[in-house]
Amino acid sequence: MKDKVINTRITKDLYEKVFEKAKKHGTTVSNLVRGMIEDTFEICGDISLILDKEIRKRFKSKIKIIGYQKVIVGNKVTCPGCSQKIIKGAEGYIAIAENGKASNIIICNKCVKKI
Repeated sequence: MKDKVINTRITKDLYEKVFEKAKKHGTTVSNLVRGMIEDTFEICGDISLILDKEIRKRFKSKIKIIGYQKVIVGNKVTCPGCSQKIIKGAEGYIAIAENGKASNIIICNKCVKKI
């Protein structure tokens, strides 16, 4: 398979952070960024599986989650995906099951973007 090149613009500050991290680990910027991208995809997949398992466990059945609906949180809750506290009045996402019933699982904006 032939390698492909991705070009992107980043701030000078971000570049310096990436450059210093690569230097600290004795690798090139290219190898560090490639590794970070690969790790991110793996972590996102893992988080998605963890969230799905947690939601299914809370449903206590094999109900398929078909989507998430944005909600304004009425009370402080903890995201099951990352343990972040979601404060009253903040946005969260409630799981919607295939059977049309909503779950009582609320996840944060960061975790719903990883699904």
